[in-house]
Amino acid sequence: MQDVSIVATHVMLEAWELGIGTCWVNYFANSKLERALGFPENERAVLLMPIGYPAADAEPLARMHYVYKEINKTVRFI
Repeated sequence: MQDVSIVATHVMLEAWELGIGTCWVNYFANSKLERALGFPENERAVLLMPIGYPAADAEPLARMHYVYKEINKTVRFI
């Protein structure tokens, strides 16, 4: 899973360099997706990554990207 995540991050960064937008999607039932796509028993879905050219007026949803938790609610310094 870690290796797939690292590769996905690099794919996303390279796509952005080429002017292509991507989105990491992990809000799905992995087992249902694996069945729907006919994955072999020894393979697992980790993420979906829609990819394409963003519209000129595209912007993040306000409810997801402009409201932040206080830092002490998400980070613990040790």
